[in-house]
Amino acid sequence: MLSGGSRSRWNSSGTSCRRNSKKTNNQEYIREQAKKQLKLLNPGEILFTFEEEEAEDKADEAKEEKVEKETDKAKKDKAAKDKADKDKDKTDKDKDGGSDG
Repeated sequence: MLSGGSRSRWNSSGTSCRRNSKKTNNQEYIREQAKKQLKLLNPGEILFTFEEEEAEDKADEAKEEKVEKETDKAKKDKAAKDKADKDKDKTDKDKDGGSDG
């Protein structure tokens, strides 16, 4: 036997299922969902679409390209700094070696 809490959850979910079942049996609801989700049209209707997604995609690509360029620049700057540090170390070693001898 179900406890009181389980029984109330069962009843509320059963009610929810019945409500959804009534919606899906409603022809108007089915037509509405077909239009929204599947972009189906009735004879004589015209579908207008807007290219917002395309603009968003272009903006995303531009952001990615900017980040990529900044990353490349940072890598080049680091490589140049590392090379300069290495050259400085080599120069310092040459100076130390020359003064010892």
